Amino acid sequence: MTPVGTHGTADARRDRKLQSLGFTVQLERYHRLVSHPSIAPPPGFDELSTAAKVDYVNSLWERVVETDNPESPDRHRDLVRAEIEAQQLEPDATADWSTARADILRQLERNSR
Repeated sequence: MTPVGTHGTADARRDRKLQSLGFTVQLERYHRLVSHPSIAPPPGFDELSTAAKVDYVNSLWERVVETDNPESPDRHRDLVRAEIEAQQLEPDATADWSTARADILRQLERNSR
């Protein structure tokens, strides 16, 4: 099983800690949830710009919410609980939004040169 968040060493450390505390089942459930088969997009979708694709998907979600008023599934609550517990285990592994945003902007600036 590939750990969740292997894009950063802090995430990998957090996942190892979670697994050592018995969260392996939840991590495996997460991988099953996010690796669901894709649904074929409607004709013409692939030719849209990224912004238009995002607008289209957002409008679909708004339609679902307006008509069905869905509740968050238990698996979402489980993932949030796991993230909160992981953050409590390693509070220094995360950054506040202003720090994270500044880091992202610096990386974008470096990559655009």
